Amino acid sequence: MTSEWQKSDVTVVLNLDEAIPSAQMDKIQIEQVILNFLRNALHAMSATPQAERRLSIATSSESSETVTLSVSDNGHGLLDSPDKLFEPFHSNKDDGLGLGLSISRTIIENHAGQIWAQPNEGAGATFGFSLPTSSVAS
Repeated sequence: MTSEWQKSDVTVVLNLDEAIPSAQMDKIQIEQVILNFLRNALHAMSATPQAERRLSIATSSESSETVTLSVSDNGHGLLDSPDKLFEPFHSNKDDGLGLGLSISRTIIENHAGQIWAQPNEGAGATFGFSLPTSSVAS
C-alpha cells in the first residue's frame, strides 16, 4: 500500500481522539477494514487533481459505549446508494471483485458494530464504523 500512497500524492489529515476507550477487536480484521476504506478512497480520488486530494481519518467516542473510526475523501462521491455498496459482488471499479465492503461489513457486524457510508457535502464520501467499547463487550 505504501507505493499506492506515494503515487497518489494525497494530503492526509488526522483527527484522532486520544481519549477514546478501548474496544474488543481482532486487530488484523479491523486493520483490513481500514485498509479497504483507504484503498477505496484512493481509487475515488484518482480523477481529482493531485493538488486537491485530501483524505481525513478520524476517531471519536460519542459515548462511553462506542468508538468510531471514519475515512473521508474528496473524490467522486457515492455512485450508488449506501446500502447497495455493501452487497457482495457489487463494485464500481473495473478491476474490483465487489467483495471488499461486503467483507468489511461482515467483520464489523461480527464485532457487534455498525458500518456506514454517506456522501460528503460538496465532494467525496465518508466511510466509517463503530464498535462497542470493552466495558460494553465484557
